[in-house]
Amino acid sequence: MTATILSTVKVLIVDDHRSYAEALSLAVSIEPGFESIGSVPDVMSAITTVLEQRPDVVIIDWQLPVVDGVEGVRRLLVADPRLKLVMITGHADASLRRLAALAGASAFLAKESSISEILQAVRDAMNGDAFIDVTADANEDTMSALSLTPREIEVLYLLAKGRDTPTIATSLYLSVHTVRGYVKEVLRKLGAHSQLEAVAVARRAGLLPDAH
Repeated sequence: MTATILSTVKVLIVDDHRSYAEALSLAVSIEPGFESIGSVPDVMSAITTVLEQRPDVVIIDWQLPVVDGVEGVRRLLVADPRLKLVMITGHADASLRRLAALAGASAFLAKESSISEILQAVRDAMNGDAFIDVTADANEDTMSALSLTPREIEVLYLLAKGRDTPTIATSLYLSVHTVRGYVKEVLRKLGAHSQLEAVAVARRAGLLPDAH
């Protein structure tokens, strides 16, 4: 049986579409058992708010300025590992669902979801009932990709975004030598002979979104 949430759940919304964020924040605030601590337009502002106000759940959009929602999920969990993350997006495809899950999100919803569906996802996340199935409709490439570690996936994700090794090293606070080691392991696990081929395999596997 699902546990009942007894204390008030504090929710932060991360979305750069102000009207949507304000509407969702209002809907959360009037729901019994929930408290909205407002909305912020980007990941860095979200991290600051998380450290200052300690929400229980963060509802985060995928498409955000500077740092996208997938990378945002990772960074927010570093800031506060107890957080529950619910990702919402206007591009709810299988590859993004897998990315969200592997980054650490508890739930993944389309922006067209109703308020009641979003609030239920928050409840499920708080109760530990939320789960994103990354093996659904998995093919051989997908299963190979799922053998990657979270750090290897992060490196691959940044490669797919066109980042070179020194830039990735700086972003992840790692040495260039360490990043090269991760890249080598990614190529081995995916059976790829180049970084471009590794990215292509990951896209076929549905582990990475199409280029945009």
